[in-house]
Amino acid sequence: MPWWFIFSLTALAEDPAPDAEAAARLERLLAELPKAKTTFDEDVAEPLARFGAAAVPRLLEAVKGPSATARWHAAVVLGRIGGAKAVAELRNAARQDKDTALKGAALRGLGDAGDPAAYGAVEAEWKKLVARPRQEGVGAAAEAMLRLDRKRALKTLVAGAAAPTKEGNLGYCLELSGAEGEGVVALFGDLLAAALEREKAEEERIRRGTGGAVEVDVRANMEPKGMIQVLREKTGLPFDDPSQWKGWIADNGPYLYWSRRRRVALVDDEAKAAGVPTAAFRKDHPWPAGQGPDAAPAVDGGERK
Repeated sequence: MPWWFIFSLTALAEDPAPDAEAAARLERLLAELPKAKTTFDEDVAEPLARFGAAAVPRLLEAVKGPSATARWHAAVVLGRIGGAKAVAELRNAARQDKDTALKGAALRGLGDAGDPAAYGAVEAEWKKLVARPRQEGVGAAAEAMLRLDRKRALKTLVAGAAAPTKEGNLGYCLELSGAEGEGVVALFGDLLAAALEREKAEEERIRRGTGGAVEVDVRANMEPKGMIQVLREKTGLPFDDPSQWKGWIADNGPYLYWSRRRRVALVDDEAKAAGVPTAAFRKDHPWPAGQGPDAAPAVDGGERK
């Protein structure tokens, strides 16, 4: 791409009042929004985003316009451009419930805009959405939360891991964020607590439905769609009973580390033998070269702890 073209785009993005020729191009692109694909159309959105602040006033109008396709494309583009006015309008759009497609686009836009102050509003909408089965926008809200405050979002997603939609499910959200490593290992205790709470609630539900007698195998009736599935994936262990996880985490929780090469959590045997949590133990006893988090996988896959 020629340097002068990049320069002209940069200058245009910084200038809130484009010249007549640029303004005409902007209007032509805006006129294409109602004709855009029903799925997100990059061919329309990306050129608009390049206008930067100059496009914001007209995009704010499009978000409130008569075309549904134009509304949600404009919301996503506003998120890419960012800025106080864009974020304020996206927060308004995310709070409304009549236009679910616009709501999802606004939540996505808030994640793209990257304003940490919007996290609370996005999380509030996520909690409302996961309480309603088959609601659009759950995945967009989860993705925005993870972009705005990953650590806080993961804890919230753990608490809501039994969401009634795939998009609200913890496993999906972790996959969406690419979350792994120390951040997830640190949440193992929360994952287990959520799994035990879910089991307790399921037992109570069954008792109420059978007059006090549990007539089915509770654990067989609980497909591990969230918490247990993530624990399995992040450790390679096959446990499906929360009590097994409880014992394993109680024994090994302080001594876990994330193997970047094997992409699982492993037990630090030396730290465990010394009775000192791995984080503290490895400050005084650094991993030897080629061992620990950066160790290569064993040829046979290695022994699980």
